[in-house]
Amino acid sequence: MAEDFSAYAAKVAVAFASERSPEEMRSLIGELLHKVAIDCVEEGTRLIGHIKCIAEIEPEKFVTCSVVSHDAKPRCAGSFERPSRSVELVINVLQYGLGKDVLEKIVEKESLRGFGPDAKVTIEDLSKKDDICEKPRLIAIG
Repeated sequence: MAEDFSAYAAKVAVAFASERSPEEMRSLIGELLHKVAIDCVEEGTRLIGHIKCIAEIEPEKFVTCSVVSHDAKPRCAGSFERPSRSVELVINVLQYGLGKDVLEKIVEKESLRGFGPDAKVTIEDLSKKDDICEKPRLIAIG
């Protein structure tokens, strides 16, 4: 593995003040990944391997999205069947050039900003250290 490769994983739980339609929820998730990709490039990543997520509003009702470039549209699959006041995402960022600490800040910034001012966002770091799973730690509540 190249020395400048970094991977970051986070669980992002979002609670909205009011319901969001399935279409709006899917759009917000795709836009979040797109903004993370743009921020990675602006911070100096030299290559995005993959930025992806799985988002659930209830068991077996999920959307997956991924992006491999800051100038590409996110590709999403799946759908939600009903409006919801909450969503839970697991986001993975794999790239070359930025440290995990920078990736953590990018995901935190865009998650807090991307879901709107009426959303309560909780982020947990799910990254592995030395291939041993660590206990997730809370990094932001907004």
